[in-house]
Amino acid sequence: MHNYNQIQYINKLIHMTCCLLGINVPYVYYFQNENNEFKLYDHKLNLISYEKRDMNYIVKQVKFIPKEYTIYINKNILTDEIKTYILIIMQCRAIYQLKQIIYYSRNMSIDIPEFLAKKWLYSFNVHSIYNDRTYMNDLEIDQNAFCYILIKILLNISLHFDTLEENLRSLKSRTDILYNEYNIYRVWKCAEQYGIKPKYIPKLE
Repeated sequence: MHNYNQIQYINKLIHMTCCLLGINVPYVYYFQNENNEFKLYDHKLNLISYEKRDMNYIVKQVKFIPKEYTIYINKNILTDEIKTYILIIMQCRAIYQLKQIIYYSRNMSIDIPEFLAKKWLYSFNVHSIYNDRTYMNDLEIDQNAFCYILIKILLNISLHFDTLEENLRSLKSRTDILYNEYNIYRVWKCAEQYGIKPKYIPKLE
């Protein structure tokens, strides 16, 4: 039995992150698929189906399905709260990235510089080609940098990335850039709208 407060926090976190990013809130479903028994739950963990055909996708942990505008969450990862929050924040950022890529491809107005949109589009197109790779592409760097900022402000936890030095330099650079946009005051303001109290309190100089 999962903690009701945890599910409430996840729902608030999704709404807060989408508010911060200026995107529509996706549908959210949880699922469990063990011992040939499938269960599908709504965003409040109410059981709604035993039919695997109601979620005809391969999802290991957390995954956004664009054509349904839905995030599916494997119930098994809820035992690791921090990991769950990290994956959810990254998926919300992925929705934002996809929106920018689509808008750029259609010559519509975007929120990011054109050079970055080009990098994101390239990373999106070649992502499936490199399955066994040790480097992070520009989409992954941005997702991790954004996640680092939110986890630090909301939970006062500094994430550590076990990756190549080249990736770490790119992450540091992207985090510095994003922090100018998603600074602590902006995140706090958005968090308070959804009843989330950030744990990081900056020291007064």
